[in-house]
Amino acid sequence: MLLVLYLWQPTLTAKVNVAENPVLYRVLSIFNWQDDVGNVGRVDKWTYYIKKISDNPILGYGIGYCEGTYGVAESSPLQQAVEIGIPATILYYLFIFTTFRSSRRAISNTDNHYLIASFATIVSLLVESLILQVYDNTVVGVIFWLSLAFVSHSRDEYILFSYFLLYI
Repeated sequence: MLLVLYLWQPTLTAKVNVAENPVLYRVLSIFNWQDDVGNVGRVDKWTYYIKKISDNPILGYGIGYCEGTYGVAESSPLQQAVEIGIPATILYYLFIFTTFRSSRRAISNTDNHYLIASFATIVSLLVESLILQVYDNTVVGVIFWLSLAFVSHSRDEYILFSYFLLYI
């Protein structure tokens, strides 16, 4: 949807006054990397922290480094790479994606709405974490880890149930 709006941006701005439509202004500001103050600041922070990663890529600078220096990194993977290093960041996301991938089969064979909602929660928070620090908020972090635990537990039940069916 956003890509369509971006591609049709000249057509949309010619027909509708963007200043009068706050929703359209907000959507179009997402793609404005030169003039939008929020995007320019975000790119400056990304550039600064990418340079910091190159200075200490293995161990990072320690938990909490990003809050005390140049401000939040505006990206959870980037912040984790700065604070705990690239190898630990890779292990962190490897754990999440391994659980996620192995749980996909259990989710596709179920009609449990809670399991599907937990899976959707994990996906949406992982996507959102690319641009924001969603895990810094305690409530969001708890929801993410509980959803991951619920999906992981359901996967184990599915595997045990499958083994049980094989032996009947």
